[in-house]
Formats: sequence, C-alpha cells, structure tokens
Amino acid sequence: MDLLKLNSVTTKLLARVDSLEKVSEFRPYMETINQFNRLLKYSLTNLASISEPAQQTSYGLSDGAWMKDARGHGKVIYLTNGHYGNSLLEFRDMDTFKSGQPSNSYKLPYDFTGTGHVVFNGAFFYNRAFSRDVVRFDLRRRYVSAWTTLHDAILEEQTHRTQTEVEFAVDESGLWLLYPALDTEGFHQEVILLIQLHHRDLQPIHTFRTGLRRGRYGNTFLVCGVLYGVDSMERRYANVTYAFDTHTLTHTVPSLAFTNMYTHTSQVSYNPLDKKLYAWDDGHQMNYDVIFAY
Repeated sequence: MDLLKLNSVTTKLLARVDSLEKVSEFRPYMETINQFNRLLKYSLTNLASISEPAQQTSYGLSDGAWMKDARGHGKVIYLTNGHYGNSLLEFRDMDTFKSGQPSNSYKLPYDFTGTGHVVFNGAFFYNRAFSRDVVRFDLRRRYVSAWTTLHDAILEEQTHRTQTEVEFAVDESGLWLLYPALDTEGFHQEVILLIQLHHRDLQPIHTFRTGLRRGRYGNTFLVCGVLYGVDSMERRYANVTYAFDTHTLTHTVPSLAFTNMYTHTSQVSYNPLDKKLYAWDDGHQMNYDVIFAY
C-alpha cells in the first residue's frame, strides 16, 4: 500500500474514532496515528530534486527580484531592480515582461533594501532600507498598511551589506520572515529565526530557531513549511545542503543539485501557485521546477 492510500485509510479511521462514544478506548493509539500523520505530511512535501534553470528573459541590474502574487490570479509579474530602491514595477503578463514594458509602477514611500521581498494577497512586503523595519505596502490603496520593527535583529551596517539579510517568503500556508537575531533563549548568540506572520498586521504566529548561520549559505527558499538553504549563490554547480521542517522540527542535510547559471543568484523564492522557484541571476530571470518525492 502506498503513502497516499495509507493516508486515506488513516483519515477514515480517525473519522470513525471521532464518531464513537467510547473514544477513551482508542486513546492509546491516537499518538501513534498522529505521529504517522506528521511523518506522512513530511514525506509528501519532501523535495526529491530541482530542475535545471529555464531563463525567461533578461532585465535590469545584477541584483534584483521578480515575483508573482501567490494569492493573485497568477499572471501579473512584479519586479524590483537593484539592491536598493523605491520603485516596484508591474507587468501584466509574461509577454509584456519579456517586452520590457511595465504596465504599472509604484513609488514606495520608503526605500527597500535587499532582494527578499514578496507580493502576497495584494500587498508588497519588504525591509525598509537603513532600518530593522519591515513594511506591508497595500498595492491597491498605495499606502503603508502595516509596519513592525525587528528589535532583536542583528544586521550589518547598510553601507557594507552585500547580501539580503531580511527575507520574506510565501508557501502554501502563508507569509514567513527569515532574519538573523540575538537568541535570548540560549546563550545570547546569533541565530537565524524563521517566523510565520499574519499578513494583515505582521504579527508573529509561530517562531522557529533554525540551524542556519550567516555567511555559510547563499540563498534560502521555503516549500510546504520546509526551509531549504543553498550553499552558494556564486558557484555554478551548487547544492541544497540544509533543510528545516517546521512540522517535525527536524534539521536534515539533503544533497540536491542547484545550478547558478550566471554565477550570481541574488534571489530565490518559491511560488505555491505554479510550484516553481523564481530566481534573479546576474540580471537574468530564471525559473526552476521543484520535484516532490511523492
């Protein structure tokens, strides 16, 4: 029996247990069933491989970010050009993006820094330049609709910053934030935190301390609640060498090949709508297919 069939049987069993009056008779088995479900969920979301990159077009500077709204209709493309700036460009679809003619643009009230931005549910989320602030910018109303300060963030001076340190991400469950912070629950050392956020007000839902260390990875991306780390953004033949599962709280060391085609990948992000990675590699916009184990 394969995992999907086992999942179906387990679901039916749980429904049967819930319907019985003497549920206490089944309590000794409930934890085993719950453990199985957690392991099953992990197996069904575990990545088996990542495809070679497919170039969509080339646009802009060496650093940048391009993305779609994971809660949108799937065609509109958004873009930021460079490591700093105050402009967000919008393209109606892939054809207009390849033509290089934006259909809309937004002048942000505060500059962004880095390439770890996302568009989610009609809003642009980014790190305000020269600060520990993260911002929710409503695209329809064109104003800042939420704002919070990462008081525990440990960030390099902006003038010396070469990599993105504050990164938003979106997966099937919603909005996430990754950044280096002071670990007040441990030995007051630096730790990379992963936080699931309410997208309306940027308030935390769950906080996880990862095993990542600043300067020891190139890019990260989040798929189905699992955080993955690529070991280099500049080596052509890199590897995904770190994974943290927020469902099981386990750290693993996968070995998934990852190609930086133009050897300067400043952004990698996952879109749960089309199950693809979006990457910006030295002014080239790339897509990768993610292949699941089951």
